[in-house]
Amino acid sequence: MHTVIIPAAGSQERWGHPSVKQLADIGGEAIVERLLRQAKRVTNTVIVVTHRPAVAKRAWVADAATVNRGPDTALAETLLASAKYWGDRTTILLGDVVFTRHAIDRVLNTKHGAMFYRRADELFAVSFGQGKQQRMLNAIQQVWELKKIGKGRGKLVNIHRVFAGFDVTERKYSSECYTILNHPTRDFDKHWQYVDYIDRVVKTGKLDDMPPSL
Repeated sequence: MHTVIIPAAGSQERWGHPSVKQLADIGGEAIVERLLRQAKRVTNTVIVVTHRPAVAKRAWVADAATVNRGPDTALAETLLASAKYWGDRTTILLGDVVFTRHAIDRVLNTKHGAMFYRRADELFAVSFGQGKQQRMLNAIQQVWELKKIGKGRGKLVNIHRVFAGFDVTERKYSSECYTILNHPTRDFDKHWQYVDYIDRVVKTGKLDDMPPSL
């Protein structure tokens, strides 16, 4: 069984806008709806982790399960809470990332024991098989323990550092390190970045895998 986990909690403190980031519109559907549609191409076992009712509602409409976590939950804690749902293959897609068709297909169809996915120095996803579950769980647990004593932010880059043994900025490669995803796959820390992306990428037709026309 392939399980896809979509973390969509967090405080979005850098977003700088009253809107919910995961509900930002990308060509007629919310970011989280796009992720759900893409994930459903390979599995019916999709779980959205969120504390926001509006995000949970989109998940329910797409027939995906939800797990409730608080607004200040670090990613490491979120993933620990989702561990009981992990399958033979587990893929974690960060809930504020817009993936191209090529990028999402690489992530969801990988056969690697474990693989992180990045663009520039940011990590957007990780996928791992059952044979790497315990090692991944140990890495996440270690990152969460460090977060609790103020060392690190409990993010995917921290998990990668513990799991792989080096930082993503070191530009090293290994069979279980990371795969570089193509532009225009990206996330948005701030609302102005989203607005710029809509103008430069979506409105100019540079983003593929758009929702079917009604």
